[in-house]
Amino acid sequence: MFLTNKVDTVTVKYQVEMKILYVFWSAEAASVTL
Repeated sequence: MFLTNKVDTVTVKYQVEMKILYVFWSAEAASVTL
């Protein structure tokens, strides 16, 4: 149970970081396009 929760936390953290990177990259790409 504890291990599952730990894995879930890591997965969520990874997904959040990917979203932040994606948003950051999108904003940078948009500014370059403009």
